[in-house]
Amino acid sequence: MKAALLKDKGLALLGDSIVNFLASAIMTITRRKPCGIKVPDRLLVRVAEEIGVRERLKGFSREEISNAIEAMFAILWLRDKLDLERAIKDAVMAISRESPSTNDDLVEGLKYILSTYGKSIIEQLNP
Repeated sequence: MKAALLKDKGLALLGDSIVNFLASAIMTITRRKPCGIKVPDRLLVRVAEEIGVRERLKGFSREEISNAIEAMFAILWLRDKLDLERAIKDAVMAISRESPSTNDDLVEGLKYILSTYGKSIIEQLNP
């Protein structure tokens, strides 16, 4: 996959909505109360670091890395590789219930989803 595709603004915007929905659903289930979340760029950069994507995106700024992660979620969904309901359930199961930190839970959940459903995209990125 060309890294340039991950700089597509339209894909990043769609991915932003998908990521925020996933995060809101995951936190609603794990916290047992409805919540709406806007995932900050710094958490998406953390996800990229922890799954090895950041090192594959040499020359990308932090904002571009965040947008690339969002674009990856959009690409997966558009290619019918990401069933949102299944991904939410899987992420909830993967989260350690010991953590009082919403940020840590979000990173774990999103990281799990991308590393599970987006493995082929990650592997196609130039190291």
